[in-house]
Amino acid sequence: MEEYDIPLVSTTWVSYMLDLLYFSNTVPKRQTSLQIYMRVPFLELDFPDFPVIPSGVELVDKLPAASYQNPSSCSVGAQDLLGTELQEVFGPWYDHVYGYWEQRMTYSNIHYMFFQDIMEDTGHELERLCAFLGISASAEERERITKSTHFDAMKQNNVTNYSDVPIMDFKISMFMRKGTTWVSYILDLLYFGNTMDLPRPEMFDFHGVHMTHYFTDNWEKVQNFKARPNDIVVATYPKSGTTWVSYILDLLHFRQTDAERENTVPLDERVPFLEFFMPSLYTPGTEMADMLSTLLASSKLTFLFSLCPSPSGSRAAGYSNILRHSNKIFSFSAEIVYVARNAKDNVVSYFHFDCTEKIQPEPGDWKSFLQRFKDGKMVFGSWYDHVCGWWEKKQMYSNIHYMFFEDLVEDTGREIRGLCSFLGLSPSEDEREKIRGAVQFDVMKANPLTNLEDDTTLDFSISQFMRKGKVGDWKNHFTVAQNEQFDEHYKQMMKNATLQFRTEI
Repeated sequence: MEEYDIPLVSTTWVSYMLDLLYFSNTVPKRQTSLQIYMRVPFLELDFPDFPVIPSGVELVDKLPAASYQNPSSCSVGAQDLLGTELQEVFGPWYDHVYGYWEQRMTYSNIHYMFFQDIMEDTGHELERLCAFLGISASAEERERITKSTHFDAMKQNNVTNYSDVPIMDFKISMFMRKGTTWVSYILDLLYFGNTMDLPRPEMFDFHGVHMTHYFTDNWEKVQNFKARPNDIVVATYPKSGTTWVSYILDLLHFRQTDAERENTVPLDERVPFLEFFMPSLYTPGTEMADMLSTLLASSKLTFLFSLCPSPSGSRAAGYSNILRHSNKIFSFSAEIVYVARNAKDNVVSYFHFDCTEKIQPEPGDWKSFLQRFKDGKMVFGSWYDHVCGWWEKKQMYSNIHYMFFEDLVEDTGREIRGLCSFLGLSPSEDEREKIRGAVQFDVMKANPLTNLEDDTTLDFSISQFMRKGKVGDWKNHFTVAQNEQFDEHYKQMMKNATLQFRTEI
């Protein structure tokens, strides 16, 4: 049985499906002890200098039943299709896919598959493969194979991700990288090019909350995300202390067991942002969360505040479809750490962030930005609704720990002890002190893994991701008139709230 495929279309994926269909029941040890390239040899490949990788022809001769790959282009030409000669190993993509499409019309022993169809419904494509090959796998067996061949599962599997292959440089990229469809990738490339000159997205109303497509494009997976018992979610309004608390929690949980983690993995990969979706540059937050054995994730979870009356009386009625996400987090007993920051410092930090972050809407000038903040016309909605909604929920649910940015600035050690008590952690006093030192703002600002220095969507010529981290910086931005107007508006919006903030310490 031959498998024909142009390079990097889906060879490994379909090879693994076929191998499981044929051998998972009869030779189960094959799945954990034999690399996929040994099970499904590549006929043309020959690395005599690496005896660990036998030639494809030698391997086929040794296999009692062979499934093998042959990416050589079919001779049916399509060179005049677009008048383009693509100088690629194994020749033009056009010749390859059109050649086999034409041959498929002539020969009944060719089964033509599309990568996008496998992405959309792996189970359905598996059924079609079985029908083509005359294999009668049970529904249970097909379901098991479907789960085993999920892209993330294969990426974690050393024998399918080529983890032991000496000719691969995994410092550059994993063999199995993302598995996202070409549509997302090409669109982002068309937008961004090589200069990362990103177009500012437009805000739109999303179930009563202002959002951009970067946080709604993956909404189906976000709302179906299921937190597990003892998972931890850091929930915040933007620019309230997400990075700070995420780093504290990461060190509390993993510093003793995985010391290399803090020196090699960027914080946004250690603590994925569930809603964020930009697949051409970053693995979606929900996918990263699914890959983590112990989940520590961040989320703006704007929809939770809709469960309680808004202090402004402006709650939208369209939230019923969004609440599934938050209800699942509660029902599965995830620990939720919420961080709030006083409104004046929050809006200042948000303004500088939006000036720097190229995938945020155009911020405009400070005056118009401040007005939008008061009106709740911000990505992730109203600060008032967010902080007050979570405060109300904190009174009802024991799995919510409510923190204040100002308290962290005032006494970081005390707040770390409070987190340990809430999460049932018992680090030594010496370890807590080391963590307290590591999470000081200036230390984190100097750390490229927490200051996100490799983030290509941030314009560091405008500002650092971690800017000041102080209480009271608002005084450098508000005019006297703006401060008076803001105080009056704040008093009206918070008149029914029991929540109290400090604007200086």
